[in-house]
Amino acid sequence: MTELNTLEDILIARGEPAADIDKWADCPECGRTARPFALISVVDDPAFTSDFVCSPCFLAVSTTPAASPVSPWDSEHGAALKGQRNVELDRWRWTVMPDSPLSAPCKAAWLDPLRTLHRMTVDCTDPALWSWPVVPALEYPLEGA
Repeated sequence: MTELNTLEDILIARGEPAADIDKWADCPECGRTARPFALISVVDDPAFTSDFVCSPCFLAVSTTPAASPVSPWDSEHGAALKGQRNVELDRWRWTVMPDSPLSAPCKAAWLDPLRTLHRMTVDCTDPALWSWPVVPALEYPLEGA
């Protein structure tokens, strides 16, 4: 963890007189008046335009969540494809369930298309390159066989 230095720490390290250390100072970012122990050193932080800021200014920047990376799948086209994928998964999921009336080879044949749909955004990085998997024909076991 990085150690936070305050204006007070730096004044003490410089050997400033106690009377100067105890004076009130203004935060250059927001104008709040604070004691030197409440002003945090941000000399190397590009988020600030000054060397010291008050705690509220420091916390406002340090607690702002980083922007999440934008994926091509977040586009309107990508969202539409994911919506259609979800419809197809709901439509065909029954084909691989244990109580499905399909033949065992047919159930096995359905695994790959469903796996491809599940992994759509993982295996295909660009929605423009997406191609729908070919679904196998439905095969039921023969009665009495």
